[in-house]
Amino acid sequence: MTRKLLWLTLCWLTLFGALLNAQDDGYRLREPSAEDYLMAIPVIVEWAYTQSDSYDLIRLMISQEFNLRYAGIRLSELPFTLLRNFQTSLAIGADSLLFTDEAAWFLALLESGVREAGITDFTSEFTVGNFEHIPTPIDLNTGAREAYLLQVNDRSSYREFYALVDQAVRLLPTPIVGLPGNVTTRGDPNFGQLTILQIADLDGDGESEFIFEGGGYGYWESCGDLYVIDMQGDALVDRTGEFFHYCVPSAQMDTAAVEFDITHPESIQMIERRVDGWNCQRTHTDTLNLVEGGLSTSTVYDDTTWCDLRGASEAFVQADYGVASEIYASVLPEFDGQIQMEAYVSARLALSYALNNRLDRAQATLDSAIPVGQMGELLLRLRNVSTQSDEMCRVARQFFSEVNGTQANVYSNPYAWTPQNFHFGREPLDPRSFPLPDPAQAGCDFLQVTGIEATPVPTLDVAIPDVNSLVLWDAYFSLMRGEYQDLLTQIDTIRALPGEVSAPYTRQLSYWRALALELTGRSVEALAEYVAIYAAAPESAWGMLAALHMEGA
Repeated sequence: MTRKLLWLTLCWLTLFGALLNAQDDGYRLREPSAEDYLMAIPVIVEWAYTQSDSYDLIRLMISQEFNLRYAGIRLSELPFTLLRNFQTSLAIGADSLLFTDEAAWFLALLESGVREAGITDFTSEFTVGNFEHIPTPIDLNTGAREAYLLQVNDRSSYREFYALVDQAVRLLPTPIVGLPGNVTTRGDPNFGQLTILQIADLDGDGESEFIFEGGGYGYWESCGDLYVIDMQGDALVDRTGEFFHYCVPSAQMDTAAVEFDITHPESIQMIERRVDGWNCQRTHTDTLNLVEGGLSTSTVYDDTTWCDLRGASEAFVQADYGVASEIYASVLPEFDGQIQMEAYVSARLALSYALNNRLDRAQATLDSAIPVGQMGELLLRLRNVSTQSDEMCRVARQFFSEVNGTQANVYSNPYAWTPQNFHFGREPLDPRSFPLPDPAQAGCDFLQVTGIEATPVPTLDVAIPDVNSLVLWDAYFSLMRGEYQDLLTQIDTIRALPGEVSAPYTRQLSYWRALALELTGRSVEALAEYVAIYAAAPESAWGMLAALHMEGA
């Protein structure tokens, strides 16, 4: 009995000693409340922005820790000012590197702001903090309550989002965030707008579906989206996701068009028509079946000589030289009198024959072609080598390398320009520019011809470890995925590297390790890490983050 009591006493003393160790220098481990965390972050981020070269990494760490700790709480119940300042500090909604759920975040901001401001009337515009709210009445087809589409403009970050609100001040979930054009137009009220196209029961389930079109015009491109939001009870479900999205570069606006077809009772379509560099029009159609939930796509090319030429080039690139030669031979008569195009097609036809081991046909094609103009120079060069595929490919590659190398300066080209017969592809986005073959390949298997092997990727046993790209980010993503034991193992591996490699990352590795230890219940070790970080640099961003976990700091 005495021995048992002695053993229990020793166990108690050991536990008490551990508790004392967990209070090194008078600190205790604590989990900061969401409000404490939100309140501290703006100062920490400001310090990181002005004093640290790890600014982006610190913001990522803050965003992910917030998700890990507070994902289960109702953000909308927190003070609006804290949420707004936290968003401003981390640029949530404008930085794709942050992992916060944008829709949930902006919905929480909206609910918190409306609650604190006591808004009960949505018939006119109102402002809460930096957020300007513009309501538009809509008909939910229920006949029982009024509803509004609420456009919310954040005047500090120039972001906007939308939500559905009914007169009972019940904010329906899933705001639509990040309409195209917002970033490039930087808050212009005329761009990035959402338009209601239709509200109807499209799938016959007794609930309304909302079809919204979002469109924006940026400096370099015009983009748009179609959203089908399905009202299922009190929930809104996005039926389109990222399917119905398009962007048209400015240089192609006169040759491309996109339209949404919502005339079908059970499906919607996005129809995209573009004229590419081959002067070939394609029609690409995405069809979403709202009843069965399936998405189908189809692409149809016009039945024209230019589209045939495009098909021949694709077959050539895919090493289907038999198909390529058949198409080139069929379209060659269509370019009779267009000297440059006729010479170009003849050269590609000869290459196709040679690569398909039909050397007699390749020679006959070269002998019958008329070598005039720039493309005629290619024919002459091909005539001067044997009709072996490797030699012909070398000559073609050298020729197109020279041609593409002179595109930047029209005056350096030794050949006569004949734009009425041939466009030389100086501007890739210009659909009128005929695409020359890639100068690195010229349509031939360049690696096979030259015998060049790919450079192997260096490994840690043959190269100095690049912690930032090879190891550090892998460790961070382990934290993001909740793989804490893997994270601890990776940190130990990094710490074992030479000092000059691991030293720049000491504090952030220690903070990651402390967080992983805390989240796995190893509180004594976690506190020791936090205390060490704080003691080394209490006024740094990492030190201030560590202090959030230390009672008495």
